[in-house]
Amino acid sequence: MSARRYEAEDIIGALEQLHEHISVSKNMLIELLRVRHDPDIRDLAQLSVSASDLLTDLLRSLRVRAKHGSLALRHHEVEVARSASLVSETIIRYLTIQADEIDEEALVH
Repeated sequence: MSARRYEAEDIIGALEQLHEHISVSKNMLIELLRVRHDPDIRDLAQLSVSASDLLTDLLRSLRVRAKHGSLALRHHEVEVARSASLVSETIIRYLTIQADEIDEEALVH
């Protein structure tokens, strides 16, 4: 297997992990939204759906191109991956803050 093939597998693997993180976060946000009708949660859930859809399309395209031996990422594909990563980081930060606030409320009561 060539170094280029390993690189393609690494790129696709990293994007698959990011996609999985966003999917799990989306499910957590949806569960949280059922309990709290917070517009921030709704907005983050919508962002996670969009990011997940974009990553699904990107992964599909990369898998096809990898089979044909070409996997140089195009500028807009790198931007999709960066945007999805930022969405994931934002969701994690938000959920961490929410968990801290719930812990503080539990200590007060």
